[in-house]
Amino acid sequence: MEKFKDQLSDYHITNDLFLIGQENLLQKTISRYMSSSDLFSILKNNQFRIPQRNTFSDEREVGKCFSIRNRFPVQPVDGSNKEYRQRLDELIKCSYSLPTSCWNLANEEDFLMWKAYTKDSFGVRITTTVEKFYNAFEYSPFRCIICDEVEYDKERAKYSLKQELFTKTQYYGNEQEFRFYFVPKDNIKDNLFKLTDAEFIESITLSPFIEKSLIPHITKAIEDMAPYLEGKISCSKILEKR
Repeated sequence: MEKFKDQLSDYHITNDLFLIGQENLLQKTISRYMSSSDLFSILKNNQFRIPQRNTFSDEREVGKCFSIRNRFPVQPVDGSNKEYRQRLDELIKCSYSLPTSCWNLANEEDFLMWKAYTKDSFGVRITTTVEKFYNAFEYSPFRCIICDEVEYDKERAKYSLKQELFTKTQYYGNEQEFRFYFVPKDNIKDNLFKLTDAEFIESITLSPFIEKSLIPHITKAIEDMAPYLEGKISCSKILEKR
Protein backbone atom coordinates (compact mmCIF):
# COMPACT_ATOMS: atom_id res chain seq x y z
CA MET A 1 0.00 0.00 0.00
CA GLU A 2 2.70 2.50 1.00
CA LYS A 3 4.64 1.90 -2.24
CA PHE A 4 1.56 2.78 -4.29
CA LYS A 5 0.77 5.79 -2.10
CA ASP A 6 4.31 7.12 -2.56
CA GLN A 7 4.02 6.89 -6.35
CA LEU A 8 0.50 8.37 -6.38
CA SER A 9 1.04 11.03 -3.72
CA ASP A 10 -1.32 13.51 -5.41
CA TYR A 11 -4.26 11.09 -5.26
CA HIS A 12 -7.14 11.59 -2.82
CA ILE A 13 -7.28 8.88 -0.12
CA THR A 14 -10.56 7.64 1.41
CA ASN A 15 -10.83 5.17 4.31
CA ASP A 16 -7.01 4.68 4.22
CA LEU A 17 -7.69 2.15 1.45
CA PHE A 18 -9.13 3.85 -1.60
CA LEU A 19 -7.00 6.05 -3.86
CA ILE A 20 -8.76 8.16 -6.49
CA GLY A 21 -7.36 10.69 -8.94
CA GLN A 22 -9.66 13.49 -7.76
CA GLU A 23 -12.22 13.60 -4.97
CA ASN A 24 -14.91 14.98 -7.28
CA LEU A 25 -14.83 11.74 -9.27
CA LEU A 26 -16.52 9.84 -6.44
CA GLN A 27 -20.01 10.78 -7.64
CA LYS A 28 -19.22 10.15 -11.30
CA THR A 29 -21.74 7.88 -13.05
CA ILE A 30 -20.11 4.85 -14.67
CA SER A 31 -21.44 1.95 -16.70
CA ARG A 32 -20.26 -1.52 -17.59
CA TYR A 33 -21.29 -3.91 -20.35
CA MET A 34 -21.37 -7.54 -19.23
CA SER A 35 -22.89 -10.95 -19.85
CA SER A 36 -26.14 -11.91 -18.16
CA SER A 37 -24.27 -14.69 -16.31
CA ASP A 38 -21.98 -12.11 -14.68
CA LEU A 39 -25.03 -10.05 -13.71
CA PHE A 40 -26.71 -13.08 -12.15
CA SER A 41 -23.49 -13.83 -10.25
CA ILE A 42 -23.74 -10.36 -8.71
CA LEU A 43 -27.44 -10.58 -7.85
CA LYS A 44 -27.63 -14.24 -6.79
CA ASN A 45 -24.19 -14.97 -5.32
CA ASN A 46 -22.99 -11.50 -4.25
CA GLN A 47 -19.85 -11.98 -6.33
CA PHE A 48 -18.22 -9.69 -8.89
CA ARG A 49 -15.86 -10.96 -11.56
CA ILE A 50 -12.62 -8.95 -11.86
CA PRO A 51 -10.11 -10.35 -14.36
CA GLN A 52 -6.39 -9.85 -13.98
CA ARG A 53 -4.89 -7.20 -16.22
CA ASN A 54 -2.58 -9.68 -17.97
CA THR A 55 -5.61 -11.49 -19.41
CA PHE A 56 -6.66 -8.43 -21.48
CA SER A 57 -6.35 -8.68 -25.25
CA ASP A 58 -4.40 -5.38 -25.56
CA GLU A 59 -0.76 -6.49 -25.37
CA ARG A 60 0.35 -3.05 -24.19
CA GLU A 61 -1.36 -3.88 -20.87
CA VAL A 62 1.62 -6.14 -20.12
CA GLY A 63 4.37 -3.84 -21.35
CA LYS A 64 4.63 -4.71 -25.03
CA CYS A 65 5.19 -1.80 -27.43
CA PHE A 66 4.77 -1.40 -31.17
CA SER A 67 8.06 0.53 -31.24
CA ILE A 68 10.83 -0.93 -29.08
CA ARG A 69 12.23 2.54 -28.34
CA ASN A 70 9.06 3.33 -26.35
CA ARG A 71 9.76 0.47 -23.98
CA PHE A 72 12.76 2.11 -22.37
CA PRO A 73 12.51 5.58 -20.74
CA VAL A 74 15.41 7.97 -21.15
CA GLN A 75 17.70 7.81 -18.09
CA PRO A 76 20.19 10.39 -16.75
CA VAL A 77 23.75 9.47 -17.69
CA ASP A 78 24.90 9.70 -14.07
CA GLY A 79 22.25 7.20 -12.94
CA SER A 80 20.90 9.63 -10.35
CA ASN A 81 17.35 8.26 -10.52
CA LYS A 82 18.34 4.59 -10.66
CA GLU A 83 16.78 3.69 -7.30
CA TYR A 84 13.53 5.49 -8.16
CA ARG A 85 13.36 3.74 -11.51
CA GLN A 86 13.92 0.34 -9.90
CA ARG A 87 11.03 0.92 -7.48
CA LEU A 88 8.81 2.14 -10.30
CA ASP A 89 9.67 -0.82 -12.55
CA GLU A 90 8.83 -3.19 -9.69
CA LEU A 91 5.37 -1.63 -9.26
CA ILE A 92 4.74 -1.57 -13.01
CA LYS A 93 5.59 -5.27 -13.24
CA CYS A 94 3.29 -5.94 -10.29
CA SER A 95 0.48 -4.01 -11.99
CA TYR A 96 0.32 -6.49 -14.88
CA SER A 97 -1.29 -9.12 -12.66
CA LEU A 98 -3.64 -6.86 -10.67
CA PRO A 99 -7.39 -7.55 -10.78
CA THR A 100 -8.66 -4.74 -13.00
CA SER A 101 -12.23 -3.55 -13.57
CA CYS A 102 -12.95 -1.33 -16.58
CA TRP A 103 -16.00 0.94 -16.83
CA ASN A 104 -17.39 3.45 -19.30
CA LEU A 105 -18.01 7.16 -18.65
CA ALA A 106 -20.39 7.84 -21.55
CA ASN A 107 -23.91 8.87 -20.59
CA GLU A 108 -25.51 6.99 -23.47
CA GLU A 109 -25.19 3.38 -24.54
CA ASP A 110 -22.97 2.65 -27.53
CA PHE A 111 -23.56 0.14 -30.33
CA LEU A 112 -19.88 -0.79 -30.68
CA MET A 113 -19.49 -1.25 -26.93
CA TRP A 114 -22.36 -3.74 -27.01
CA LYS A 115 -20.63 -5.61 -29.84
CA ALA A 116 -17.20 -5.58 -28.21
CA TYR A 117 -18.06 -6.40 -24.60
CA THR A 118 -21.16 -8.61 -24.68
CA LYS A 119 -20.33 -11.87 -26.39
CA ASP A 120 -23.90 -13.16 -26.60
CA SER A 121 -27.34 -11.68 -27.20
CA PHE A 122 -28.14 -11.71 -23.48
CA GLY A 123 -25.78 -8.90 -22.51
CA VAL A 124 -26.65 -6.06 -20.15
CA ARG A 125 -25.31 -2.60 -19.30
CA ILE A 126 -25.30 -1.70 -15.61
CA THR A 127 -24.82 1.78 -14.17
CA THR A 128 -23.68 2.98 -10.77
CA THR A 129 -21.34 5.60 -9.30
CA VAL A 130 -17.65 5.29 -8.50
CA GLU A 131 -18.32 5.56 -4.76
CA LYS A 132 -21.13 2.98 -4.74
CA PHE A 133 -19.01 0.49 -6.66
CA TYR A 134 -15.97 0.53 -4.39
CA ASN A 135 -18.16 0.58 -1.26
CA ALA A 136 -19.87 -2.61 -2.45
CA PHE A 137 -16.83 -4.81 -1.77
CA GLU A 138 -15.62 -6.78 1.17
CA TYR A 139 -12.35 -4.93 1.79
CA SER A 140 -10.42 -7.59 3.71
CA PRO A 141 -8.72 -9.22 0.66
CA PHE A 142 -7.26 -5.89 -0.55
CA ARG A 143 -4.36 -3.68 0.44
CA CYS A 144 -5.87 -0.84 -1.56
CA ILE A 145 -8.11 0.04 -4.49
CA ILE A 146 -6.84 2.59 -7.03
CA CYS A 147 -9.03 4.28 -9.62
CA ASP A 148 -9.04 7.13 -12.10
CA GLU A 149 -10.13 8.22 -15.56
CA VAL A 150 -8.07 6.77 -18.40
CA GLU A 151 -6.23 9.23 -20.65
CA TYR A 152 -5.45 8.52 -24.31
CA ASP A 153 -2.17 9.46 -25.97
CA LYS A 154 0.43 8.36 -28.48
CA GLU A 155 2.53 5.37 -27.50
CA ARG A 156 5.48 6.57 -25.47
CA ALA A 157 7.76 5.43 -22.64
CA LYS A 158 6.21 5.53 -19.15
CA TYR A 159 7.82 7.78 -16.53
CA SER A 160 5.31 7.36 -13.70
CA LEU A 161 2.98 4.77 -12.20
CA LYS A 162 -0.02 6.91 -13.11
CA GLN A 163 1.03 6.85 -16.76
CA GLU A 164 1.33 3.08 -16.65
CA LEU A 165 -2.01 2.50 -14.93
CA PHE A 166 -4.19 5.13 -16.57
CA THR A 167 -2.87 5.84 -20.07
CA LYS A 168 -3.84 3.95 -23.22
CA THR A 169 -3.13 4.60 -26.88
CA GLN A 170 -5.57 6.82 -28.75
CA TYR A 171 -6.87 3.81 -30.70
CA TYR A 172 -9.04 3.02 -27.66
CA GLY A 173 -10.26 6.56 -27.05
CA ASN A 174 -13.90 5.83 -27.85
CA GLU A 175 -14.06 3.59 -24.76
CA GLN A 176 -14.07 6.68 -22.45
CA GLU A 177 -12.79 4.38 -19.74
CA PHE A 178 -12.78 4.66 -15.96
CA ARG A 179 -10.61 2.00 -14.36
CA PHE A 180 -10.22 0.33 -10.95
CA TYR A 181 -7.17 -1.63 -9.78
CA PHE A 182 -7.56 -3.96 -6.79
CA VAL A 183 -4.27 -4.55 -4.98
CA PRO A 184 -4.62 -7.88 -3.10
CA LYS A 185 -2.98 -8.85 0.18
CA ASP A 186 -2.25 -12.38 -1.05
CA ASN A 187 -1.91 -14.27 -4.31
CA ILE A 188 -5.06 -14.35 -6.41
CA LYS A 189 -6.76 -17.75 -6.43
CA ASP A 190 -9.99 -16.72 -8.13
CA ASN A 191 -11.31 -13.73 -10.05
CA LEU A 192 -14.65 -13.67 -8.22
CA PHE A 193 -14.69 -11.25 -5.30
CA LYS A 194 -17.20 -10.99 -2.46
CA LEU A 195 -19.67 -8.12 -2.39
CA THR A 196 -21.13 -6.82 0.85
CA ASP A 197 -23.71 -4.75 -1.02
CA ALA A 198 -25.11 -6.11 -4.29
CA GLU A 199 -27.49 -3.14 -4.43
CA PHE A 200 -24.84 -0.83 -5.83
CA ILE A 201 -26.45 -1.12 -9.29
CA GLU A 202 -28.61 1.91 -10.07
CA SER A 203 -30.08 0.78 -13.39
CA ILE A 204 -29.85 -1.91 -16.07
CA THR A 205 -30.21 -1.67 -19.83
CA LEU A 206 -30.93 -4.86 -21.78
CA SER A 207 -28.98 -5.62 -24.95
CA PRO A 208 -30.46 -4.50 -28.29
CA PHE A 209 -29.80 -8.04 -29.56
CA ILE A 210 -32.12 -9.82 -27.09
CA GLU A 211 -35.11 -11.46 -28.75
CA LYS A 212 -38.12 -9.26 -27.99
CA SER A 213 -40.25 -12.15 -26.75
CA LEU A 214 -37.63 -12.91 -24.07
CA ILE A 215 -37.44 -9.39 -22.62
CA PRO A 216 -40.37 -9.77 -20.15
CA HIS A 217 -38.96 -13.09 -18.88
CA ILE A 218 -35.45 -11.71 -18.41
CA THR A 219 -36.81 -8.61 -16.69
CA LYS A 220 -38.88 -10.73 -14.30
CA ALA A 221 -35.91 -13.03 -13.55
CA ILE A 222 -33.78 -10.01 -12.61
CA GLU A 223 -36.52 -8.43 -10.48
CA ASP A 224 -37.17 -11.75 -8.69
CA MET A 225 -33.48 -11.91 -7.69
CA ALA A 226 -33.25 -8.21 -6.87
CA PRO A 227 -36.64 -6.63 -6.08
CA TYR A 228 -34.97 -3.24 -5.54
CA LEU A 229 -34.35 -3.11 -9.31
CA GLU A 230 -38.07 -3.10 -10.14
CA GLY A 231 -38.70 -0.17 -12.45
CA LYS A 232 -34.95 0.30 -13.06
CA ILE A 233 -34.62 -2.09 -16.00
CA SER A 234 -35.04 -0.74 -19.51
CA CYS A 235 -34.67 -1.91 -23.11
CA SER A 236 -31.93 -0.59 -25.32
CA LYS A 237 -32.84 2.43 -27.44
CA ILE A 238 -30.85 0.94 -30.31
CA LEU A 239 -33.19 -0.61 -32.91
CA GLU A 240 -31.59 -3.72 -34.35
CA LYS A 241 -33.18 -6.54 -36.33
CA ARG A 242 -33.36 -9.63 -34.16
